[in-house]
Amino acid sequence: MWLQLADCSEEKIVLDLKKFVPQAPAIKVELVRRSLTSLGSGQRNLRQEHLEGILELAGQRTGGKKIVLPERFTAYSEYGKLIFCRSEGGRRPDKQSEQGIKLKIPGQTRFGDYLIEGSVFRTELGGGDFRAGKTSFVEWFDFDKLKVPLEVRFRRAGERFRPLGLSEEKKVGKFLTASKVPLRIRRRVLIVEDCEKIVWVWPIRMSEQAKVDKTTRRILRLQITDASVERRGHHKH
Repeated sequence: MWLQLADCSEEKIVLDLKKFVPQAPAIKVELVRRSLTSLGSGQRNLRQEHLEGILELAGQRTGGKKIVLPERFTAYSEYGKLIFCRSEGGRRPDKQSEQGIKLKIPGQTRFGDYLIEGSVFRTELGGGDFRAGKTSFVEWFDFDKLKVPLEVRFRRAGERFRPLGLSEEKKVGKFLTASKVPLRIRRRVLIVEDCEKIVWVWPIRMSEQAKVDKTTRRILRLQITDASVERRGHHKH
């Protein structure tokens, strides 16, 4: 039940209120406890008044109110979601961090600490090994399957994509959890999307809908470099 309702990341848990509200009170309490436990909160200091406050919050139609919980955790609701997070991470990100920027293709694009390099080239029909030279930081896409322009941004709660090799969409957060992606990498994940869909959850997996196959005529090569990782690497020497 909890896995069906919860969108998990390393910093917060998001519950869909449309699915949460109709549940029986005992199930709601268990879902709340499970959410906080998954964030690292113990249950020793969680009192009945905290649970009642969270359930009351979930039943309100207007967002904005926050409940401060023991061990510096916070619960709040917005846009049909009940959200649990650490208090220092309870604020919504500013608009600039939420917005994506368009990629220059061909060309280079700066996005914070990241450098995205894109190039397009033609290939003979059915020829060549398209996987040659690919790494977790470099990916090849069928350019004609993309609806340009492309954008890069940070990920958002609840969004979905169709991972390479799978026949159906998955929530990005749940996919990262199921793939056992380390916390240090999850914090740096980027989303590359076209006008219709996510095409790359960098550096984890591209989309099945943009893969190169035997019919591909034009290939988009994207490389994303994280300058902050490079700087840390230099400091170690």
